[in-house]
Amino acid sequence: MKFAGLLIALALASPAQAHRMGLARVSLSQSDETVVTLALNPQAAKHQLRPLPSPGCVIIEPWRMTLDALHMSSRWRCKKDIEQLSFSRQGNYEGTILARLESRSRPAVERLSRGAKTIYFKAEKLVQTPVLGHLLGGLWHLLLGWDHLLLIALLAVHFRAFSSLLGATLAFTAGHTLSLAAAAFGLLNVSIPAIEACIALSLMVMAYETLRQQSQSPPYGLLVAFGLLHGLGLASGFAGAGLGGWALLGAVLLFNLGIELAQLLWLCAVRLGSRALPQTWTRDALAYGSGAMAAFWLLQRSSELGGS
Repeated sequence: MKFAGLLIALALASPAQAHRMGLARVSLSQSDETVVTLALNPQAAKHQLRPLPSPGCVIIEPWRMTLDALHMSSRWRCKKDIEQLSFSRQGNYEGTILARLESRSRPAVERLSRGAKTIYFKAEKLVQTPVLGHLLGGLWHLLLGWDHLLLIALLAVHFRAFSSLLGATLAFTAGHTLSLAAAAFGLLNVSIPAIEACIALSLMVMAYETLRQQSQSPPYGLLVAFGLLHGLGLASGFAGAGLGGWALLGAVLLFNLGIELAQLLWLCAVRLGSRALPQTWTRDALAYGSGAMAAFWLLQRSSELGGS
């Protein structure tokens, strides 16, 4: 039974993903001709994300690079107001897209879509408004990020006392909030493949500490360092999004709030679930399983780092 988590982890490690967030930005200025500008993040560029001409629009100037490979523009001619925007891509884009439409016939409209779904400018879709969109983006980003989820789960089973768990969670949260804001505002410029490899290593260390089970006193310095790493991974998707000023500040705050809500929900779920199982078995299975997945990710990401 002790190695059940290890076996499950080996079966799940290959398809599991973590921190594959991205924020791409599309701006459309519609007049006699529609100028479309695109600011990509590395993930969106990898999947060759491109807006498709809306119904009634034709391309009169194909996509061309402006500043660099992450910034592009195109021109369309449209017979009517743009009401929706679809996208082409290669593979599965897991990030979000912020689209802004400026037109002479109506005020500027902003919409946000996850996973390159069609954006509707005219319809009042609450889920596509920037406020709720960034909030849900942070929530879903954490809930789909296995490495972050596993580290939070390890904290939940390692620190049984509520005061210790609260202190450990706050230390981790402080770290990733600080680095998320710093990286999103361009104060830090780091190699994302290297950060992702370090995130996997941090999960291995936390799994080892959980198995040792020698102290219930949170290692605050270590947890803050883990949070800093995970925050850099979370912030990677804001790179090149073209946001600035209050727009960037609002996006970062809402995204981080979504992360904290998801983190709280997951933490409560793990603590409640662990009460239904033997404490030692739960701790060992989760630690061995998390360590196995982290080792797999470390090897995978290290090989990608060597090839970059």
